[in-house]
Amino acid sequence: MDEETLSWLLDSDPAIRWQVLRDLCDAPAAEWEAERARIEHEGWGARILDHRDGVRWTPRLYGEKWISTTYSLLELRQYGLPGDVVRDSCALFLSDDVWRTDMCIAGFALTLLRWASLPHDEVLEFVLAGQLADGGWNCRPSRHSSFHTTINVLEGMPAGDAAARAREFLLVHRLYRSHRTGEVVKREFLRPVFPPRWRYDVLRALDHFWSVGELEDERLGDALTVLRSKQWKVTAPYPGKVWFELEPRGEPSRWNTLRALRVLRGSPGRDRPRA
Repeated sequence: MDEETLSWLLDSDPAIRWQVLRDLCDAPAAEWEAERARIEHEGWGARILDHRDGVRWTPRLYGEKWISTTYSLLELRQYGLPGDVVRDSCALFLSDDVWRTDMCIAGFALTLLRWASLPHDEVLEFVLAGQLADGGWNCRPSRHSSFHTTINVLEGMPAGDAAARAREFLLVHRLYRSHRTGEVVKREFLRPVFPPRWRYDVLRALDHFWSVGELEDERLGDALTVLRSKQWKVTAPYPGKVWFELEPRGEPSRWNTLRALRVLRGSPGRDRPRA
């Protein structure tokens, strides 16, 4: 990685800097942990926390996109805020069973409860019972899993057979292609947006495979080729209310570049994407 790109990434918010230090610079743990601790008090993380009223951001746990309590928590988790900072907010899922209404919400609940080191057996049992024969999940009755629902659940799953089956579902589709025709399932899968909200895209999927150390499968080759060919600019966010916009639209995206670089750094081919 060239020094100019690295300097550009480090000239950013603590939410990005700590991940750059850990994942791209191999900095000592004490250094990146100190940077991570700043998220609660500075920059984007502090700004979202400032909107919290007690333990909630909005009266309903899940609802208004993208400022509800659920989506605010998910965004803070993606920044790297330690889950214990908002444990009381995550604990709302223990008394509010909105997660039973939609498998995507169940995936979010599982992710947030595990992030905050809270009991999650009941949600996990619900999720496991809903896993389809092809290995993934769908928020609607179906024999075929949804890419969106599968990644939302998979990111919260503990290691084990169920998570492995879900990753196999994505691999069978080479992350974005029909397993029957080989055609691209949806062009939007090739357009990464951060935060991803409930949406699936190739970079989000690859970042998951990176996080579990499973980038060697040859079926990831197509997606990695896409990653190497892209100019990772800020694309239009999904419609909805936000507390604030993270990056200027149309400009090179630090979030996408960080995620792409760490994936490529851990993959068989290490050519970097263009910022």
